[in-house]
Amino acid sequence: MTNQLSADTLVQSIREVARRATSEEDVRFGVEHALSNTLESLGLRRQAEYEKTTFSGSADAVYGHVIIEYKRPGRLAETGFPAKLSEQIGRYLVDFTRSAGGWEKQSKALEKMIGIGIDGQQIMFLRYSASGRRRDLPVAPLPGTQSSFYGIADFGSEGKGGFTGCTAG
Repeated sequence: MTNQLSADTLVQSIREVARRATSEEDVRFGVEHALSNTLESLGLRRQAEYEKTTFSGSADAVYGHVIIEYKRPGRLAETGFPAKLSEQIGRYLVDFTRSAGGWEKQSKALEKMIGIGIDGQQIMFLRYSASGRRRDLPVAPLPGTQSSFYGIADFGSEGKGGFTGCTAG
């Protein structure tokens, strides 16, 4: 299966999950199942760590350098919630890089990570940039979707770096 076909199949599966889901757990279970099938079709073997404890709380799922937070359907459309979720995921990303060492090493480790928030209807990506530049989406927006970018609080003692969030749906 090609990467594009796998991505299209994953998107369709997530949309189906969103149609049926009524809770965060429904979204989590359905998306995890769809993601597992997609990774397998690509020949990738990656096991998630669930409810991974950090200094700030528990991340729903961690796949290597990717942190996923699941929310109930429609939650990302609520006024102010994407920024709140971005701050939560940003804290988790920072927590996972604390063991990298000083600020410079943490900053480099953060640039390799990505945070994802998903409610089945919308998806949010959160990335860190040491220079404060806006980071592009990891994938192109789907036809018929809109993307919005926003800046999140600065990070680091030097005040140069920051997170950029993007929602698409």
